[in-house]
Amino acid sequence: MYKRYLNILLLSFALLPLCTFSAYPDLEGTWMVNWQGDYIWRVYSEQKPTEEGQRRLDDYDVLVDDPSLYCIPSGVGRLWDEPDTLWRIEQYDDRVEIFYEIFDLKRVINLDQRNHPIDFIPSTTDINGNYIENLGHSIGWYEGDTLFIETLGFTDSYITTLGFNVFPQTEALRSIERISKDGNNISLEISYFDPILMKEPLNVSYIYLPAEYEFSVYGCIPKEGDH
Repeated sequence: MYKRYLNILLLSFALLPLCTFSAYPDLEGTWMVNWQGDYIWRVYSEQKPTEEGQRRLDDYDVLVDDPSLYCIPSGVGRLWDEPDTLWRIEQYDDRVEIFYEIFDLKRVINLDQRNHPIDFIPSTTDINGNYIENLGHSIGWYEGDTLFIETLGFTDSYITTLGFNVFPQTEALRSIERISKDGNNISLEISYFDPILMKEPLNVSYIYLPAEYEFSVYGCIPKEGDH
């Protein structure tokens, strides 16, 4: 009897690492902005620009400088800020794939890389497989029930160009996204660090609901501005 229980115990320990390493929070699904009631679905922290950051803000002209006019997202924030489109997340053992209805984008976040490569390869492509360089290179990992995504390798552009939250970015930008479940919803928190343009990090938080509509093709054509 003792040997029987010992064998069961040893088998349990043998299977434990498999269970531990393969377990991650279930974030899969298609998600949309939370429009219910008076709930604020997006909150930005106060901007604390450096002198250079303020100069770029003052020089910004929405009719000239917004890449969205040419169906190109300005930055990571522009993807998450879009209020009228959906996004979908798929989880695999070695990567996470996020699909954005806005601009028909696919973002692949590898989970098996400890560091970014010396030569950055953008993690996001459009529907034709073209790299979107100003969205940088992302790697990810899980901590408890949260997916962390770190992105480097940005180009000069804008974190977002929507509303009063417009803020520029440089190649020095680093972002950390934290995605987790909040009940049946998705919570997303992002911190942006850019020592050239920011005196302090820029933080933003979002809440998304399960989508009530089907994911569809946005139909934007880069550099033509028609959709």
